[in-house]
Amino acid sequence: MKALSLTINILFTLFLLICIGVHVAGLATHYSDEPVYSHVIHLMSYCVCLYALLRPIPYRTLIYVLAAVYPFLYHANCAYRHYTLQGKLSPVCILVVVLMPLIGVWIWKQGSLSIKKP
Repeated sequence: MKALSLTINILFTLFLLICIGVHVAGLATHYSDEPVYSHVIHLMSYCVCLYALLRPIPYRTLIYVLAAVYPFLYHANCAYRHYTLQGKLSPVCILVVVLMPLIGVWIWKQGSLSIKKP
């Protein structure tokens, strides 16, 4: 069970690190038409999400959820627009929309597992 938990943590960590890297590259290269402020907000959000995933801080689930709102809504809107305009699903947007809530549930479950019951 510990190996599975560690593997899931590593995969979620890698996902968030890739998200951070993509937006750092976006700031450096301007590969898309996404504005600079959006990249900065994404970076801050993903960094807070990563911190909440890796550290057992007070209110970590709430902090994660608040930080994940912008990336989730941005990519949900992006997926919707991409589908309505081009008739195709955007795999990156779908991945973010699916994984961000899963990470939140994982963090919540980790917190609930660490509470010792009398």
